[in-house]
Amino acid sequence: LIDRDIHNFLSKIFDNVEDVFNNHHEEEIESFIQATISVLYTIEGDLDTKTTVNMIVSNIIKGSTNPRLRLKSLISLLNLVIENEVKYDILVSLFEYSQQSNQNKLVYHLYKQIDNWVITWKLTDIQSRLLYQLIFKILSSINENSISLIYLIKYLNTFKDESYPIEVEQIATTALVSAIKSPVASFADRNALLESFQKQKSPQGDLLHLIKLLNIICTDKLEAFSSYLKNSKDILEKYSINPSDIQYNMRLMSLCAIGCEKTNLTYKEIAKALDISEDDVENWVVEAVGQGLMTAQIDQTTNTVCVSRSAHRSFGIDQWKSLQQKLKSLKSKVNVVVESIKKHSI
Repeated sequence: LIDRDIHNFLSKIFDNVEDVFNNHHEEEIESFIQATISVLYTIEGDLDTKTTVNMIVSNIIKGSTNPRLRLKSLISLLNLVIENEVKYDILVSLFEYSQQSNQNKLVYHLYKQIDNWVITWKLTDIQSRLLYQLIFKILSSINENSISLIYLIKYLNTFKDESYPIEVEQIATTALVSAIKSPVASFADRNALLESFQKQKSPQGDLLHLIKLLNIICTDKLEAFSSYLKNSKDILEKYSINPSDIQYNMRLMSLCAIGCEKTNLTYKEIAKALDISEDDVENWVVEAVGQGLMTAQIDQTTNTVCVSRSAHRSFGIDQWKSLQQKLKSLKSKVNVVVESIKKHSI
């Protein structure tokens, strides 16, 4: 058989692949796929594997019956073929078909291998971008929100020094609004998204205003939000962002911020940072402790709050320096205790 005959032979078989998926068991179909790939790699010659495999894939995904079996067949193909370029094409088709057939739960676990494939297959930025976009959509559809955010950020980061196309702006805007509305404890997710957007070249319009708001939430003070609110009420209304929710979150984050700076806080200091009356200080501390944002004790006799742990809004160079100083102090105290034990043991 010459190479063209092999392709034509397999093409005739897969033209009738509907009979295979409708009338055979899963084990038989898997054996059928394995036998097909064996033919491709055991016949000597210059067979265009990419063209032949793409023909096989297109025939598998053109039907709608037994979508689960079709996806499992694509996964088998992915594992059996050798060429990275062909693997990439199969994976793209697999992800697209899983969305079309509402079978995303069957393939979402493949996200764990995406980063490795990007490296080992030596994918271009354009190819990586498509994979990140597809897996982001798959993960989002099954409410794997934390993981989907990771791949959304990877997707957005492929636009190096580029302006987002219109369809990407829509995805980015949705992600920004979601981050702005996210629970106060979602520090890491918000900061990771902000870092990605700060790499964006000259954002415009709503995207620019929403990035500014996210930056305020992540890094700035309550008074900065009050200033933003004066000029951007229409943006908040457009995206159904409740200013009261933002103020609530920022007060809690402000409390966490000063709790990271000092271990002993006066009611006056807290009231000033949160822009509240001293009578409300205890309620806000209790709220922060209840949400797991800090560990603290209230001393009503001295109107002070002793903070033993507080969540960081972000963790940059200043936070690393602070941690370094705390570790040095702890080490010094431990050394004093050790020396005291040595003296008493003698």
